[in-house]
Amino acid sequence: MTNSDRRNLRRFCRKYVSPESRLLDVGCGLGENLELLRALGFNSLVGTDISKEMVDRTREKGFEAYTVDELRYLNDKYDAILFSHVIEHVGYPEIQSFLETYLGLLESREGYVIIITPVLYDAFYNDVDHIKPYYVDGLLRLFSTINVSQQYESPFRFNLIDLRYRRQIALPYNIRCRFIRTPLNLVKMKILNALAAVAFFMSFGLFGKTSGYVAIFRVSCGNGEALLEKPSWLNTHSLQMKITNPIDS
Repeated sequence: MTNSDRRNLRRFCRKYVSPESRLLDVGCGLGENLELLRALGFNSLVGTDISKEMVDRTREKGFEAYTVDELRYLNDKYDAILFSHVIEHVGYPEIQSFLETYLGLLESREGYVIIITPVLYDAFYNDVDHIKPYYVDGLLRLFSTINVSQQYESPFRFNLIDLRYRRQIALPYNIRCRFIRTPLNLVKMKILNALAAVAFFMSFGLFGKTSGYVAIFRVSCGNGEALLEKPSWLNTHSLQMKITNPIDS
């Protein structure tokens, strides 16, 4: 996760989520987001990951953490759920049932979901585990009452509360001198990075590219009933293992 993503996650949690909230980090990895949230004063934090090794290492940091299989048997509820660099690893239409499985774990009729994800830019598929980028408008169409033709209607409703895009310098990622690391190419990269950075800052970010976003949604059940009492774990769309991506780090 980039420094920009971390800043926006801090901003949204301070502004919208109570420190007393019980928060679930889906795809917690090494627990880095949980450490960030603990530093903000959040004490009721839970992580989950498909990798037992990641769960064990998160527990070593003093956090409550479970594998996806273990989470299935807990009768636990949450006030907020974080998906950080997760949904781009899930295809469509699986994304619907994948998200709904976790939305069913929200405590009340209105909970929060924070999504951090890349968009389609020139380095998106450099992570071979990336399947599909998801944009805010697409998520709102999946989880809203927008009157459009679609294959599926969810009982859940997303209401966008806040949104911050990640902007970065416009230098293309997939260029030869980045990968053929000769002394001359290293010099070229330094010069190109410097020129692109100057253009980025002098234009206040206009001369750059959008590579991702952080969004926070308020989630409710569209049929007027309480959020699902029990998530359906019968589907096979559990969290896919994430490959550590140096581009997003």
